[in-house]
Amino acid sequence: MAQGMSGHRADGDENADGQGGSRSARVVRRCGWGALLIVIGAGVGWSASGIWAAPVDAVDTRTTTLVEVSLGEVGSSLRLNTLAVWTPTVAGANRAVGTVTTVGIVAGDEVSSGTVLFTVNLRPVTIGRGEVPSFRELRRQDRGEDVGQLQGLLKDVGHYRGPVHALFDAATETAVKKWQAELGLDGDGIVRPEDVIYVPRLPTTVALDETVVFRGAELDGGEPVLLGLPSEPTFTVPVTDLQASLMPVDTKVEITAPNGDIWSARVVEEMALADGRSMVLHGREGTPVCGTQCDILPVMGESLLRSRVITVETVAGLVVPTMALSTNASGDVQVTDNAGRTIPVSIIASAKGMSVIEGVEAGALVQVPS
Repeated sequence: MAQGMSGHRADGDENADGQGGSRSARVVRRCGWGALLIVIGAGVGWSASGIWAAPVDAVDTRTTTLVEVSLGEVGSSLRLNTLAVWTPTVAGANRAVGTVTTVGIVAGDEVSSGTVLFTVNLRPVTIGRGEVPSFRELRRQDRGEDVGQLQGLLKDVGHYRGPVHALFDAATETAVKKWQAELGLDGDGIVRPEDVIYVPRLPTTVALDETVVFRGAELDGGEPVLLGLPSEPTFTVPVTDLQASLMPVDTKVEITAPNGDIWSARVVEEMALADGRSMVLHGREGTPVCGTQCDILPVMGESLLRSRVITVETVAGLVVPTMALSTNASGDVQVTDNAGRTIPVSIIASAKGMSVIEGVEAGALVQVPS
């Protein structure tokens, strides 16, 4: 049968210029007029249906979905890490020569006048308050500002009750001998330069350079061994460019402390680094980020602390998908209800595709594009 049809088509082609061709032309002309009439009729029918069709519903369910306005919460946050790093500064140098036999403090200790920092060849190295570094032996009849510093130290430890007049007198010598006996030394009344490291303020928080001062270390004198610590470490959050854009100044950050407590901080500035950027944090209301718990953070090295960055504070209220919101020609925000009416609303907060709004009642149905 397929062959017969093929052959028929071939015959028709061969007789295109003869009688068969004339019959074909007449058929085409008849069909053409018929087709034209059919097309015209269809067009009229479509036009009539367009004019007389019933109006569509206010909500076209093919393009929108109805969502109920309901109570809920909207908020957004990032989970990042905060770096806590102490920034020590050199506070004093060692003058003793010999072997470190004991270490009396650990990093982060608060020290006061007379605290023994370490011993060299079993002789204590203590700390005192003063601006002048130890540079000479002090004995009876010496005068100078460094003598006044020594008298202040002796007064602090309870062995001197006289005036601080920068003269190494008999009362000062007696006080030195008592102090030396308390430290387990022979009381010769002579204070050597290696006996005291003076710092400007006491009490203060300090650390020893553990790469220099440790049991068995050999000291030659002159090493910068005493490190002063600030009242709190610096807190920074390393971020990408996108994360930085979500953390403007005053963004709230909740830091999980090593003991599980939550420390509250805020972004105060952005700091550019060679390999990226960081957001600098301070405590809220001027308090340290770590409050009174800064001593739980290791002084040497850095601490990596889990943190939650609050990019949008959690707000409770009537919640709708943000896609339900539109603006009119005046720029006012609105929603469209199930009857097709537009209702002006106010946006209280938006995050993660949802918005808290005012201006509609709970339970209302609003349109959301499908």
